[in-house]
Amino acid sequence: MRACSFVPMTVALCAGLSAQNIQDFYFNCATGATTRGGVAGASQVQVVMRFDSEDYVGWGNPVLAGAPLAVTGYELIGCRYVIQDQNDGTVENYNMHFYGEDPANPSFPNFTPASAPGTNAIATFGPFPSPTTGTSTISAWQVTLNFTTPLVRPVNQDFFAALEFPGNAAWTADGLSHHISLGVSANFPPPTVNTYDLKGPALIAGGVTNTYGLSHDVTNQAFGSAGPRQYNWQFFVANGVGRGVVTTETNQGTYAISNVAPGTASFFSGLHPDASNSPTNPGRVDDINFVYWGAATGDLLVSLIAFGFQTEFPLVNVLPGSTGVLCLDLSTMTTAGFAVAGGTGTDTFRIAFNPSQRGFLLGLNLAQQVVAISAAQTGTASPCAMQRF
Repeated sequence: MRACSFVPMTVALCAGLSAQNIQDFYFNCATGATTRGGVAGASQVQVVMRFDSEDYVGWGNPVLAGAPLAVTGYELIGCRYVIQDQNDGTVENYNMHFYGEDPANPSFPNFTPASAPGTNAIATFGPFPSPTTGTSTISAWQVTLNFTTPLVRPVNQDFFAALEFPGNAAWTADGLSHHISLGVSANFPPPTVNTYDLKGPALIAGGVTNTYGLSHDVTNQAFGSAGPRQYNWQFFVANGVGRGVVTTETNQGTYAISNVAPGTASFFSGLHPDASNSPTNPGRVDDINFVYWGAATGDLLVSLIAFGFQTEFPLVNVLPGSTGVLCLDLSTMTTAGFAVAGGTGTDTFRIAFNPSQRGFLLGLNLAQQVVAISAAQTGTASPCAMQRF
């Protein structure tokens, strides 16, 4: 694995969006490294994050058309990410691209390795100059970008977010990289603390080298992956849009942020708990949660579970004035619980497994969704999320 140790973030840029409307796929994740995707420093590279449609469905503001209304896409109004510069005394320009899935090469972005960055992109932004303090030190930057026009991600396919960095022959003394949460130890020597999150036995959806982090070596025209990784990405949606993630509580000493409820939304243990009575990682006894954001005080929260997804069905078709979609498999869907929102903006449904239940978890796929019902009897549906055991 080619990765640099990371430094704490020194400056935040363009912080113009409220945390109130984050669809936070990096919720309670811990950064373990920074990387150019395992590509040589001299090569121009796209570091690409894959959001698999078999993990999350219905995230973003649904774009509706037809009669009855059907979903044609999902609007996103901004994004946030963390980049690092090994020498912030030099300025380098980078670009951002968003892609749909290649129908001829599932689980990969919709371009070939020989393509120029931005080919077939849903949207492209930049170039952006890398921030600088003028001190020629290692610096990391949290960057927020507001889209002037909402980006519409497609339905029924994977979605890819990419940062395009120029080559820099001085890497690792200089050059840009992207912060990641690791799904395996990078084996950094002391005094660096190795921070990583180990998933359970289930395979990652799409089967792409057991990772969500891809790379496109532009110079050498090749796709690649340097091991299990989740790039630091968050997205913003319009106010009033349902938001939420599944999380997992673990006892991993290497990923302490997951030890405290409600655990981590990491795409490793968060989506692939190690919860059976024969854990892949000895001693693990994971429990799971669904974290729902944005409910108003007094809203009735309905927790739903199922063993799969269905085609997204706009909630407004059955409950006028509502937002979001129903996306759990109706043939297996059941109500798991109810709660009244406390007004904090964050509400959690927890599932703790007893030893007997753990005996039946291996191989199970469990999907969750939460719908908030207001006093006006309108609904706000969260995304649907799948956890694989």
